[in-house]
Amino acid sequence: MSIEAEEKINFIKDGQLSENKKIKMSASQASLFNECGLLWSFKYLTKIKPDKLVTYDATIYGSALHSTLEEVLLLEASTEEKIEVASSIFLREFKKHFNKSKEDGFHVIIAGGDLKKAIQNHIYSAKLGVQKILNSDLIKGYDKLICEGEFNYSSEHFEIVAKIDLVGMYADETYDVVDFKTGKHFHFKGIKDELQALFYIMVCYDRFKILPNTFKFLKYDKANFSLKEIEIEEEITLDTIDYFKNATKKLDAEITTSIENKHFRKHDPTQKAQYCQWCAYKTACSKVK
Repeated sequence: MSIEAEEKINFIKDGQLSENKKIKMSASQASLFNECGLLWSFKYLTKIKPDKLVTYDATIYGSALHSTLEEVLLLEASTEEKIEVASSIFLREFKKHFNKSKEDGFHVIIAGGDLKKAIQNHIYSAKLGVQKILNSDLIKGYDKLICEGEFNYSSEHFEIVAKIDLVGMYADETYDVVDFKTGKHFHFKGIKDELQALFYIMVCYDRFKILPNTFKFLKYDKANFSLKEIEIEEEITLDTIDYFKNATKKLDAEITTSIENKHFRKHDPTQKAQYCQWCAYKTACSKVK
């Protein structure tokens, strides 16, 4: 039996995790713990209030574009027809994510201060992004696109769940794992430093019984409407799978120990400084030694 990460506090008694339930978390939540265990505990365990609940229309744009791509790629239609409906799908998804942010108590900061104008710009950018992605050599080169359903991986105490943006299958049944990126900042040190990428590779290997050819990022920059394909240089081998399994065991042990000891590792500000720069929990963090 699994429980949502936000409810895990109810299943901890005398500092011990319940032995008959697994904590369910997304791959991004697991990656967050890897970066900053303290921030993870603030957001999903103790539920300490942040300094301010703020999000940005650009963040909502990224979520809406991901949802749009997931739906558009699976449509039984021509490329031209998919591009034609992209705007209406994006607008629906943008409104959904925008309203959800407001319902959750977030103050949404709009670039330029004009929501109507911002939405118009986002719709234009999203449609152009969908057009560029659908017409890219990468997408056109696949025989089949898979981007539906959840993938799961269980460790002793946790169940990691995530949706992969895209699995591109070739005619010979080999495949690539593709991750869409829409934000300004993109940092990738290497596959063994990215738990989320490792998770995607692991669950695909478990499902398709063969390793992916490679892991690729498809980055769309809305500022200049450019599309860039980034392929990792590292070879994916069975050692990659073993590394993930060992990393997950260590993560499971560290989260369990941290919860039981009520002590969580802080992020190293010399690494990926934006985690501290944009953190909404600076006040709470400053009180923890």
